[in-house]
Amino acid sequence: MKGRVVKKSKNTWLILIEAGKDPKTGKRRRIKRTVTGKKEQAEEEMRKLLSDVERGTYVEPSKVSVAEYLQYWLENYCKQNLAPSTFLRYRLSVRHLLPEIGSIPLHKLHAWHVQECWTRLLEEGAEGGRGPLSTRSVQHDHRVLHEALEHALKWGLIPKNPLDGVECPRYERPEAKFLMPDEVKKLLDAADPFMRAFVLTVACTGLRAGEALGLQWKDIDFKENRIFVSRALQKLPGQDYSLREPKTKKSRRAVVIPPELTEVLREHRKRSLEERLQHGPGYEDWGLVFHRPDGRPCNPSVIYRRFKKLVRGAGVTDVNLHGLRHTHSTHLMMLGVPPRVVQERLGHSSVNLTLDTYSHVSSSLQGIASEKIRDLFWGREGGADQEKTHGKKSHSGDKR
Repeated sequence: MKGRVVKKSKNTWLILIEAGKDPKTGKRRRIKRTVTGKKEQAEEEMRKLLSDVERGTYVEPSKVSVAEYLQYWLENYCKQNLAPSTFLRYRLSVRHLLPEIGSIPLHKLHAWHVQECWTRLLEEGAEGGRGPLSTRSVQHDHRVLHEALEHALKWGLIPKNPLDGVECPRYERPEAKFLMPDEVKKLLDAADPFMRAFVLTVACTGLRAGEALGLQWKDIDFKENRIFVSRALQKLPGQDYSLREPKTKKSRRAVVIPPELTEVLREHRKRSLEERLQHGPGYEDWGLVFHRPDGRPCNPSVIYRRFKKLVRGAGVTDVNLHGLRHTHSTHLMMLGVPPRVVQERLGHSSVNLTLDTYSHVSSSLQGIASEKIRDLFWGREGGADQEKTHGKKSHSGDKR
């Protein structure tokens, strides 16, 4: 395989590489590349191209733009492989990107293009938006674009992922807010029967709001005190309610519940059956544990508002509905429950996610560890001195 560098004009060089015959067409395959700079730079670029061709990693430059590729990726990969709500978030990220980098040819997209894009979104915001984007939003855009370009790499459209050289904006996860046990009791005392059952269920299980609203009576084992999480309620803009698969594979799980919660749910079921009889033939039976008086699913937004009103009325820490999930997991961690068990109850994809989300509990866990060590060596009668004496007796016995 041969290559040569030909001068086109001052500081402009043409690289020509004879790459054999095209296996599909049988025609001679010639690679051309223009380089601006010194001849040594052109020769270095030629050596890289020759190496890529020999290793079989060379990719012909595509005429497809970033915008065309991202639209294709959304329609032909994301729509088929992502949950509808996730697809909408991905599409929103692509909308942020198109005015910034959409016109660039895909094979010419460089790290500095994307780095500048993140700076503009953080300082000025997306086109047609309401001001600068948050670090968390730009971080999500970064993940979406990286995933899209990874597929372009697998499909042979680009030789490498340019985002590998881009610094992702750092997002400091805010410390999760949670309620103390006495605050949960205040909430329950201030709640109506429906919200009392709902709040207690989420606080005792750590379910996500959509999972709790998607619970059906067949998911509750009243004899074994267990709840099976196998679906979540979803309401997308312009669409009716639907029950979908949980967030991840690990989200499908069985959660053991206190017998007291089982009794609360029994009473809630009695009230639900009474409502059904009162409503008459117009009742729609979705089999849901938490539903509107006509049997249809609850609007998540309405439940969120009812919960916020309940929090204000009870005078407790200002948390949102997801704060009940944080309350459940935080207190389990503070009680010394193994993180793996907490992960299983929450349905997190990995124990690392659990530890990262609840890193604010680490100081409490350190205290628990210290107490256990203290109990081990000093907590029993005689403590460490007794062990020391025991050790001496064993030593003298060895001499015999």
